Amino acid sequence: RFTCTVRPYSGPGWYNVSVRHVTESDVRSAVAPAAAVARVRDALRTAPPEPASIALTEGVNVRAQVARDGDVVAALAQGSARAGDGAVLAVFGANGHAAAVIEADWLTRLAAAAAAAVAAAHLAPAGSQRVGVVGDGPLADAVEQCLPETLDVKALRRGDLPDAHALVRDATLIVTATRA
Repeated sequence: RFTCTVRPYSGPGWYNVSVRHVTESDVRSAVAPAAAVARVRDALRTAPPEPASIALTEGVNVRAQVARDGDVVAALAQGSARAGDGAVLAVFGANGHAAAVIEADWLTRLAAAAAAAVAAAHLAPAGSQRVGVVGDGPLADAVEQCLPETLDVKALRRGDLPDAHALVRDATLIVTATRA
């Protein structure tokens, strides 16, 4: 938990807010690749009730997604720049107060990797797969963990873009996992 002092939009004074902080490590241990793949499959079977994202600033890579489950509302804010990217998930309770702030970089990568794994399962030829993953960062880590949840992976090679030719030479399935 962490506490911060905030000033309300209207009215006098300041007040302290105590919020649960969920770290990247907590998220990695709490969300399994199999669960992410299952959630992506479920989401693809039903239409979203509202727009998937809202543009916050034109010309800047920032977006927000809002989801509601009963009285609980969560807002995912993501931003990216050439030097890096980041995401945070804020969860609000029925009373409108912040309940948790979750470091969501791994969570968003896992969601993207799960979507790639579900798509790969539909596009891959029948049988065991020799997979070439173009990318060698955190997104490729997530892809490597999610693919076996949807496919019989016989062999997997991964590396950076300059190595792409060697990675995909005898692959039956190619997955790109880069920021580009």
